[in-house]
Amino acid sequence: MSKLDLSLKKLMVTRRSIRVMSGEPITKEELNEIFEAARWAASEWNDQPWRFLYAWAGTPEWELMFPVINEKNQKWTAKAS
Repeated sequence: MSKLDLSLKKLMVTRRSIRVMSGEPITKEELNEIFEAARWAASEWNDQPWRFLYAWAGTPEWELMFPVINEKNQKWTAKAS
């Protein structure tokens, strides 16, 4: 087994998916970085049908968008930045 195989295995074993949101606000610059990373993400047949909608918590837009999210995802989204 190569060093790369071992490091990949370690990464996979130690990977964590945190499911708790702090609600700490993010800046517009941070949000733009997230959108840029998503824009470069791989997609099927290199056909990026990306459409991003976002709203800041506590805004009228948030009040319109939040009910559209399915109930299971509302639980964590309510505390997202």
